[in-house]
Amino acid sequence: MIYFLLDRAAMLLKIGYSAQVSTRVSGLRCSTGHELVLVGTMRGRRADERVLHQAMASAHVRGEWYRVDQEILSHITEACDEDERAVLLGQLEGTVSALSRLA
Repeated sequence: MIYFLLDRAAMLLKIGYSAQVSTRVSGLRCSTGHELVLVGTMRGRRADERVLHQAMASAHVRGEWYRVDQEILSHITEACDEDERAVLLGQLEGTVSALSRLA
C-alpha cells in the first residue's frame, strides 16, 4: 500500500510504501516532533511508489519527503483511481486551501 503522510508544520508530504500502513505511520509519529497526518492511501507496490517519486523529483526535499504544491497534488491525484482520488482530495482540501493563501 502506498501512503501519503503530511507534516503540517513543515508542509512536506511523505510518499511511502508499507504492507502495514498504520504501524508504519505510528512509528513515524513517534520519531518526529511534528504533527503527521495520514492524508491518503492507494493500492500499489514498491515499484509504483518509485514511479511516483520519479514523477515528483522537482518537489523532492529529502528521502521520501516532498514540498506540497499544486504540481505534486496533481501527480498524486492522477495516480489514484476514481474512488481513491475522491477520498484523497477531500483529505487534502485544507492543504490546498493553505497553499492558495500562501501564493
